Amino acid sequence: SSIATKTLIGKSYEDRDISVIKLSVEDTINKPSIFISGCQHAREWITPMATIYLIEALTQEYDTNNEITTFLQEVDIYIVPIVNPDGYLYTWEKDRYWRKNRQINVDDDCVGTDLNRNWDIDWNGDGSTSENPCSYVYVGESPFSAPETEVVSEYMLSIPNIVSHVDVHSYSSLIVGPWGFIDEETEDNDEIFCLGTSMQAAVSNTNEYPYIF
Repeated sequence: SSIATKTLIGKSYEDRDISVIKLSVEDTINKPSIFISGCQHAREWITPMATIYLIEALTQEYDTNNEITTFLQEVDIYIVPIVNPDGYLYTWEKDRYWRKNRQINVDDDCVGTDLNRNWDIDWNGDGSTSENPCSYVYVGESPFSAPETEVVSEYMLSIPNIVSHVDVHSYSSLIVGPWGFIDEETEDNDEIFCLGTSMQAAVSNTNEYPYIF
């Protein structure tokens, strides 16, 4: 597609490519940008398919669907379908339910870091985390100690005027807005609530399956 550009943004622990697809129709300065990522958790197979389907739908329906055409004229979209390529491949070849990346942990036989617990905000917080390398929610040695989270976070910081990040998971039928670790509202809570409930209505109406925001 003429509106899609693929860029290699870095490598995984086992030296596999991590790529982003940028969808952009106009080189407008300070155009708002949305970042979407999938497959931080290796076993969540539907998330690469969901993000790739989004790329396909936006590229194929641009210029034929007025809503999508207007949308892409107003914002740039950056999509990383697979943040965790090593773990994803491992689920196909070795262990269907593997969750983490495949990073070797120093002085421990257990492998892998939970990439979704390796970001800096609330790193090693009180809920759903572990300092045990054998745990499926192992936080890693430090924030961004996993090469995959370091690569993706650095790329995100390089995107001009980023206004939103959607991280796609498939653990349950939830749309989760910030914050996820404290019971405090964000400064833009009204906007988040509007977006979240709109997403909830859209996906719930697709198959008449209720999602919770």
